[in-house]
Amino acid sequence: MAVTNLYRPEWSALDPGELRLLLNERIGGPGQLDLREGDPPSLALPEAGPNCHVRLFFPRNRLSDVRPGAAFDRAEWRAIEEEVGAALLSGVPRFGRGISFCSFRVEGSWRGERSGVQILPMMEGAPRPPVEMAEHPFILEYPVIDGGFLAVTRYRRRRDHRRLTRLLNLLLAGRTNLPDRQPDAGWAIVKSPEGHEVVWAQRSYLVDPGELLRDVPSTPAAKRIEEIEAGEYHDRSGHDGGHLRVPSDLDTSICRYLDLPESQRARFDRSLFWLDLARRQWGASVSASFASLVTAVEALLLRGASHELHCPACGKDVTHDHPGIGATFRAFLETYAPGERHQASRNKIYAVRSQVVHGDRLILFDLEAETSFDPTWWNEFNLNDDLSAVVRVALRGWLTAQN
Repeated sequence: MAVTNLYRPEWSALDPGELRLLLNERIGGPGQLDLREGDPPSLALPEAGPNCHVRLFFPRNRLSDVRPGAAFDRAEWRAIEEEVGAALLSGVPRFGRGISFCSFRVEGSWRGERSGVQILPMMEGAPRPPVEMAEHPFILEYPVIDGGFLAVTRYRRRRDHRRLTRLLNLLLAGRTNLPDRQPDAGWAIVKSPEGHEVVWAQRSYLVDPGELLRDVPSTPAAKRIEEIEAGEYHDRSGHDGGHLRVPSDLDTSICRYLDLPESQRARFDRSLFWLDLARRQWGASVSASFASLVTAVEALLLRGASHELHCPACGKDVTHDHPGIGATFRAFLETYAPGERHQASRNKIYAVRSQVVHGDRLILFDLEAETSFDPTWWNEFNLNDDLSAVVRVALRGWLTAQN
């Protein structure tokens, strides 16, 4: 008997999270794991057994197989198919909003004429840090499709906010970020004119940003964020104490990202994830931060051709990639971040990459050695900054080359 797959071919471009939200709402969720003999594991909605309406399968870790359950209701499924077409595959263009953070104070606004993305200052009265070297809040506004199904529209707003914030982390100077999705608490020092107080505090930023969805873009601030020629902008380094400025090609770069084919954008999103994680890890481990920067590059690498060869040492046939990952990593940086700048550190990066990623060594800083500021210690400590700089250049170069 043929297996009936209710998942329609035209749904292949769907975000699986959106379909899951719709199914949870219309059938019931979160469901139960169904471990039926002879079948791969599936998720039964709303529950396993005789009350199961549909079973969800995830080949290659992606929902693309939906099969009828014991209590399958064909009329119910037809209504879901119609709603997928109306709410998930089409909708009304609107503008989502969310709070992001930047290394520089945001005292004006910027809007991409083509992308529709807008950077806005926080409203009056919102908490702001009293120092320049901090996480300065700003409002990020961007186009989002409202399909009329609240849970999906909310999901899209949060997803796109996260993706665009990570993209700006690459395209803007300094760091652009969101709070941790699972923030923790810790000891903190609260300073005052009378001294300081040690408190146990939750890491969070809670403020009402106003409308989270708008039909039209927000009115720009009276002051505009300064644009600087892209080459000059990215040649600068460090924090000069000024406010946020943006490169002249920011709108073009955002559009290049939005225009990427789905498979390439997914790879680039993974790369941006690791780039963001590298900065989050830096305070805990320079080695972990280094490994995440390497992974940010490797997420974009095209693997070498695999072939079998006979190993004379072990006497077995093994799979071999040519060129290997190390050579491909080096070629990627040389292609998308060419030039002699930092060439000495590049050679060191190539030598250290495999050792750190495969656990054969730690950057000396993580060993808490008493040799701080000795030449070897200092050179390795700075190697992470050198790698971060070249990776950012390479990722921007890759993005430019795609369109």
